[in-house]
Amino acid sequence: MARSAFGPIALAFATTQLVWGQSPSLSVSASPSSGPTSTFTMVVTDANGFDANSTAQMLISWDGGGLDACYVIYNIQANALYLMDDTGSTLLGGVAPGSTPSSPVKNGQCTINVAQTTAVVSGARLL
Repeated sequence: MARSAFGPIALAFATTQLVWGQSPSLSVSASPSSGPTSTFTMVVTDANGFDANSTAQMLISWDGGGLDACYVIYNIQANALYLMDDTGSTLLGGVAPGSTPSSPVKNGQCTINVAQTTAVVSGARLL
């Protein structure tokens, strides 16, 4: 049984491919809900912009690790949303935010509502 579920998500948490010594600014908010569904909104700003290899990652975990967690990865260049499996060894999904995948993107901890997910690069911001 899943401990939590995602509702609509606007992804951004951390980016790879940043200039050494510089870090993006980050804002995160969660909408209160009843039941197992939560909505997260995150915005990251990188003054250098997002290069073609950047990813945005979000980790929701009971112990801070990537196993048995909701570890979501968004590949900016591919416009693809992934969820790490419970073992931390396989990426699930690989679907575009806002699309309707043939099967749910979920692991034992969470389900991503891909159809209600957005990820938009606007200059130096990922919304």
